[in-house]
Amino acid sequence: MGFIANNVQTPSGEIPEGFSVSNDNGVNLSKQEIEVLLNLIKNSNFKGEVLELLYILVIKLQKQYKNLP
Repeated sequence: MGFIANNVQTPSGEIPEGFSVSNDNGVNLSKQEIEVLLNLIKNSNFKGEVLELLYILVIKLQKQYKNLP
């Protein structure tokens, strides 16, 4: 059984406590790189134990993607 979703959004786009979306580590991904990562995630299957971490990662990628020109 895999996790399949076309468009997952939180009601308010909030990130759970303890996680940050800041990009203080100096890593900057291009729009194309983020698209590749999001498509790889979309087309993959994940076990339940990693879903929360994956969810947080996808939110971060989506926020960074939206802020790119």
